[in-house]
Amino acid sequence: MVGTPGEIPAYRPTEAEWNKPFAQYVGNIFRKNPDLAMFRVVPPKSWSPRSESFPDLKTVHIPTPIKQIAFGQKGMFKCMMMEAKGMTAEEFKAIALSEDHKLPRKAQEEKTDAAIERAFWSSLSTIPPLYGADTPSSYFDSDLKRGWNLQKLDGCLLSKCKVPAIPGVTSPMVYWGMWKSFFAWHVEDCDLYSINYIHLGEPKMWYGIPPSEKSRFEEALRHTFPEDYAQCRAFTRHKNIMVSPAQLRSMNVKFVAGKQHQGEFMVINAAAYHAGFNTGLNVAEAVNFALPEWIPVGKESVRCECRDDGVRIDMNLFREHCPPDYEWISSSDDESDSEDEDDESEDEEDAKAREPAAKKARKSAKRCTGAANRSGARVQVQGGRVKAGVNVVGAHMKPPPQFYQPKGTQAKQDRRFSTQYADWGEPIRTLGGRRTTRATGGITKARKSRRTLLGSAIGLLRSVSGLLAAHGSM
Repeated sequence: MVGTPGEIPAYRPTEAEWNKPFAQYVGNIFRKNPDLAMFRVVPPKSWSPRSESFPDLKTVHIPTPIKQIAFGQKGMFKCMMMEAKGMTAEEFKAIALSEDHKLPRKAQEEKTDAAIERAFWSSLSTIPPLYGADTPSSYFDSDLKRGWNLQKLDGCLLSKCKVPAIPGVTSPMVYWGMWKSFFAWHVEDCDLYSINYIHLGEPKMWYGIPPSEKSRFEEALRHTFPEDYAQCRAFTRHKNIMVSPAQLRSMNVKFVAGKQHQGEFMVINAAAYHAGFNTGLNVAEAVNFALPEWIPVGKESVRCECRDDGVRIDMNLFREHCPPDYEWISSSDDESDSEDEDDESEDEEDAKAREPAAKKARKSAKRCTGAANRSGARVQVQGGRVKAGVNVVGAHMKPPPQFYQPKGTQAKQDRRFSTQYADWGEPIRTLGGRRTTRATGGITKARKSRRTLLGSAIGLLRSVSGLLAAHGSM
């Protein structure tokens, strides 16, 4: 094992270890290091997840890429996700390799992780990237003979206990990344374990917080985003908050950081907060899994209060697989959605503490919604994303000036594509000389009331304004 304090440890299994059941190998590591946030695994060089070459990018469809818009400063950001029109992986590659979406030249010249991190955090609120996230699919051979297969992780309780199919949880999802596309701070659904593999392309930078630091981190976020907490006590499940390493240090929160390369796995502990970003064009795959040690954690996990599309798992399915030292306490409803009961029986003192902020948030949303309605803006919010083509940036909803792109920079095309992407197939020319940002167009008709939807979107922007004001006074 290689690693130093603050660095994500790396494991390099031998051929014999690589042939062990997945749950046995991973479980042994976490049992020896229960507070480990995550670890990296470098498979034997003889192993490959596919017997054939990667599919032709023209044949691969990315149904709902998202445009990631970040607001904030000094390492604290709130993020808005706008759904874009579907595109092929070849079109996504053309955008990723355009001048606007390349790693800055200075970072390329320095070739250090520190330079890449500085470039990311200093430019997060400019020129929003696209992220081809959450595509239900897998590039692992279904009949892979040896090693780890994200379609079937040997010994995983989710399959052993016959948990109903949930894309991304019980089956993998594929993620197409480009420079600066990111995944915000979050724990997995039901606080499950997760595993990520990069099939092709540039590395990912990761940050992870040990489970023992979870409460400290959440308390710091509640203090920073009180209106978000007033509306939903599990607001971090919205996956719209980015916090830099410098801010984590100021919060006195312990964390680890590291880089995952092509052909490597990243394994994340149950209830461990994590975040990160892509350093360039890549394609990755991820799925959740469960071990016996997760069962007590899963029973205590808190679900998002403000959405009804969250993942729910019947915890009774795992009753016979509890760790030896864990005593199962029965309740009238042992499903993970028994958290509804927990929510209703929430500490009276906590509820009182949150009420002033909740009233303020409701009053602000009501006042701004009326103003925006008069302006004729149209907004649709679904599952934490704002649909493409809607007038989010309009009167009464203007984001900070740093969001705007310099004139003439948007959609510049790089006609001299780098040969470093030879593994992706033949170099792609610009799409007929047309602006590649056309992929982010399209109008989706709102299906909910304008008032409710505008209130949700404006509430987000107002919380950002509060954040900026708070930092300005520091």
